[in-house]
Order: sequence, then C-alpha cells, then structure tokens
Amino acid sequence: MVQSRVRKVLIAIEAPPDRRKFFNFLVPLGPLGVVSFLESRGIRTDFVDCQVEDAFPDVSEYDAVGFSVTNVNIGPTLERARRIKEERPDTRIFVGGPGAQLDPRYFCQESVIDAVVTREAESVISAYLLATDPGKVPGLWLKDAEGRCFHTGEQPWKWALDNLPFPALDRVDISRYDSPIRKARPLSSIVTSRGCPWKMPWMSCWPVRDIAGKRHPITTWSPPPNR
Repeated sequence: MVQSRVRKVLIAIEAPPDRRKFFNFLVPLGPLGVVSFLESRGIRTDFVDCQVEDAFPDVSEYDAVGFSVTNVNIGPTLERARRIKEERPDTRIFVGGPGAQLDPRYFCQESVIDAVVTREAESVISAYLLATDPGKVPGLWLKDAEGRCFHTGEQPWKWALDNLPFPALDRVDISRYDSPIRKARPLSSIVTSRGCPWKMPWMSCWPVRDIAGKRHPITTWSPPPNR
C-alpha cells in the first residue's frame, strides 16, 4: 500500500440533518487542535464547520479531506464523502472523532472511506498524511488490496497536552456559536484534559479507556502563566 504525500488538507464537520433541532453548537476545539497540529508539521490545512456555515469548500484544491464524526452527523458525513469520491476519486478521505472511535470498523467498511483514525488524532493524522506506507502508522483502520479492513495497531499514549499547539481559533467566527446555558455571544468552551475520566456507558469520549474499559492516564493542560 503506497500513497503520495499530501500538499493540502481540509478538516470538516458536517451538520446534523436538521440544524434547527439542535440548540448547542460550541466551538469545535478538538478539530481545531488538529488543524494547529497539522500546520505545525508543515501541512497546509483549511477548516469548515457546517454546523454554523452553509457553504462547503471546493474540494478540487485538496489532496485529502478529514471529517470529525459525532453521533448526530454520521449520515451527512457519509453522504458528503460519497459526493467527493464521485467528483474526485483520488481525494483521500479519512474520519475521526468520537463517532468513528466508537465503531471504527463500521466506517472502514464504507467504500468511500480510506482511513479511520483512533486515539490521539493529531499525531495519527499527521503521520498518515505524510507516510508513503500508511499500513505502518499505528492508530488507523485501513483496507487491504482486497478491500478487507485491518487495524494497524494502537498508538501509544504519548502527548502531554502542554506540548500540543492551541486550537486554531482564528479559523472560526466565534460569534456564531452558542448554548442554551448562555445565549449571549460569543461563547466557547475550554478543554483541560484529554477525554472524559468517567465511565458513563452512553459517553462517546473513549480516549481515556479502551474498549474493554481499561482506564488510561489523563493528560491535562497546565494553566497559562499570568492568567
């Protein structure tokens, strides 16, 4: 399995089927952190959040498109991926996020999905995009030459959040995000740790435990000095 390196990538979030039924759109700090990390690795990266934006960029200028999947945008994400593959079959499409993390094999089996990212997305995505042989990159679900899904193995937990660049907040209009908790704008959340430390069965934030429920160390951000 040999692939060419990418020159430019788009990170995208699809909207749920009916945005009017969803009242809580917060700044997507996770995907924006991926944008910052890829840029720090020399990968030109654009971002679009269709939860608050109506237009989707022209994909002809991108070598790869990555989608952040949640439990409310699976269908729209796969529909968009199919349209992209129909128009530009050579565009590489990968998915990540809590929805993909919960059932990576489901997404891998979709013919239009080239890769599924698990665990720490920043380093896995950058390694995948820069690798000539993605089968050697841990943290991915891929297809072999016969279309069968396989897992490349787990990537070790290695990133202290203090060592990651801050999310690329300059890529979004914060005034377009809100929450029923506070309707005044602008509004954003903050992230102080990687994933959720609790074991609620309905949670899709799996990064601190594996499928068997084993807990992993939680990495946190230190407070910035003088703030």
